Amino acid sequence: MTPDACRAVGPDGRLVEPGELYSRSPYLMNGYHENPAATAACTTADGFLTSGDIVIRDEEGFISIVDRVKDVIITGGVNVYPRDVEEVLLTHPSVTECAVVGEPDDRWGERDEYVKWGGHAENYEHEHAPVISSLPVRSRSRGEWSGDGM
Repeated sequence: MTPDACRAVGPDGRLVEPGELYSRSPYLMNGYHENPAATAACTTADGFLTSGDIVIRDEEGFISIVDRVKDVIITGGVNVYPRDVEEVLLTHPSVTECAVVGEPDDRWGERDEYVKWGGHAENYEHEHAPVISSLPVRSRSRGEWSGDGM
């Protein structure tokens, strides 16, 4: 990611990875037609446009999309990326499918809710404690297990 063409930016505006992808190019849009508020919401003063994608960069500089900004669960000021949590939960042999979604929480703003399909229905938290403890600290939030899918 060259700073003049692409950058990954955190909520505070600093360059971070993973971060929200901002890019600029003569081939990107200049703004929304007759809608300056919408244009201002997705562009920066120096001409960068946000895609709404969360990205990382590999050793060779290739960019990979790992999530969407609106998928981020902000719980107690911590950003939790559902895909990170889902990938770890799927390493457990009793989890065949899962989803992590944000739920409103009076104390934390949001909390993540784990939903799993397959495996046994009893005592999710005990059964999956080793898997959850292997999550990066930023993804180990205040999640709770819900039923056996939808």
